[in-house]
Amino acid sequence: MQKKIEGEFNPNSKILFVDDVITTGHSVLSGIESLANHSNISGIVVLVDRQQGSKDIHDRFSIKIKSAIPIYHIIKILNDKNRIDKNEYEAIKKEIKEY
Repeated sequence: MQKKIEGEFNPNSKILFVDDVITTGHSVLSGIESLANHSNISGIVVLVDRQQGSKDIHDRFSIKIKSAIPIYHIIKILNDKNRIDKNEYEAIKKEIKEY
């Protein structure tokens, strides 16, 4: 079973969530909800934001999400380097915009 929170937690602590990838944000949402009334959540830092609903966390909790690279930049690089074709690029871009 995966733990919601790693490390020691003291009430009223300043919390920074760190994850490799964020899609919808559901994986950190339970942690945020369980700590929101007992701590100061300063933000979420991720390597890749797949841009498929994570903005909802920001809108709902006013928590900033910082990513090293959003998925849009990744697919643009892949397209520019001819690692994915134009159809794949457009399909992924459309999927991102739908969220």
